[in-house]
Amino acid sequence: CEAIQISEAGLRTLEDSLGLSLSAYAVIIIGKEILLGLIYMISGAVIFWRRSDDWLVIFISLTLIIFGSSTIFLVDNQLVKFLSGLGFALIISLCFFFPDGHFVPRWTRWLAVILAIPFLFASLTPLLVTPLWSAWLLVGSIAGFASQVYRYQRVATPTQRQQTKWILLGFGMIFATAFFLTVPLVLFPSLTPSSEPTLTMADFIYRAIYGFF
Repeated sequence: CEAIQISEAGLRTLEDSLGLSLSAYAVIIIGKEILLGLIYMISGAVIFWRRSDDWLVIFISLTLIIFGSSTIFLVDNQLVKFLSGLGFALIISLCFFFPDGHFVPRWTRWLAVILAIPFLFASLTPLLVTPLWSAWLLVGSIAGFASQVYRYQRVATPTQRQQTKWILLGFGMIFATAFFLTVPLVLFPSLTPSSEPTLTMADFIYRAIYGFF
C-alpha cells in the first residue's frame, strides 16, 4: 500500500496533542482497516460453514466476504473500488429482505434496486467516496433501516425479531469502533493523510456508516 504521509502540522498534532509517533499512527490506521476487513470475512466464512444450504445465508456470507475484502487489501486500484461498491450495493439490498428473504412491502424490491445500482456505477468513476457518495449512502442506510423497522413492527415473528436484535448489536459495536477512530480525523483535520482530501462532515458520515456496515 502507499505510505501514509501527513503534513508538518499533522505531525505536530500527533506528537503534542495525541502523544503519538507517525509509526504508531500508521499502525492504528492500517490496523483498523485490516481488523474490520477480517471481522467481515471471518464472519462470512463462519456463517457459510455453519449453514450453506440456504440461499439467503449464502448471500449474507458472500456479502460479508466481498465487503471485507475491499477493506483488507490496502491498495487503491479499480478492482478494490469495484469490490467496495459491490459490497455496499449488496448490503443496502440485504437491508430490505433480511431475515426471511422476502421484500416487505413488495414494492421495496424496486427501491432496493434504485438505491443499489448507483454504488456499482460510482465504483467505476471518480464519484467513489465523495460528498455525493456519502449522501447517497446515508439515504440508502435510512431507507434500509426504515424497512427493517416496518418489518420488525408489522410482520416479523419472535424468532426474526431476536435475529434482528443480534444483528443490530453486532453492527452497533462495529459502528462505535469506527466512530471512535474517525473522530480524531475530524477534530484534527491535519491528521488526514496527504493522499486524501481533508475530512468534511459528509466524509465523517460516510466513514461512520461504513464502520456500521
